[in-house]
Amino acid sequence: MIGGTRLTRPRLLGPHQAYLRQRWDEGVRSTNRLYEELCARGYQGSLRTLRRLTAQLRQDTTVPAPPPAPAAKKMASWILTPPGKLTGDDRAALAQITARCEELTATRDLVREFADMLCHRHGERLEAWAVQAEAVV
Repeated sequence: MIGGTRLTRPRLLGPHQAYLRQRWDEGVRSTNRLYEELCARGYQGSLRTLRRLTAQLRQDTTVPAPPPAPAAKKMASWILTPPGKLTGDDRAALAQITARCEELTATRDLVREFADMLCHRHGERLEAWAVQAEAVV
């Protein structure tokens, strides 16, 4: 059914594999409900056999949780620190978190552009930057 899932009693569940897969993909995860549906389709096996299969399906289809977001203070320090002064780990963490959030990517870019304007005294670009910043909000 799903890569790595081995049916415990293929002769009983075999004819129902496609249906089980369809219902599992539709989000039906209740073993009791699946058992009732399979019995109505002619399944002769036990509830226990189906429980072993659904336990394995749950284990095989579990999606790992995304890593927790760093603290806001840490994110702000990464964004406000010039890229060349970030450690390799901080640079990687910032890249990872901004890849997951468009708003943070836009914020990082705007902050860097603003810092560049200040450091290089490009006040003439301020109005265009402000328009761009307002468009993001």
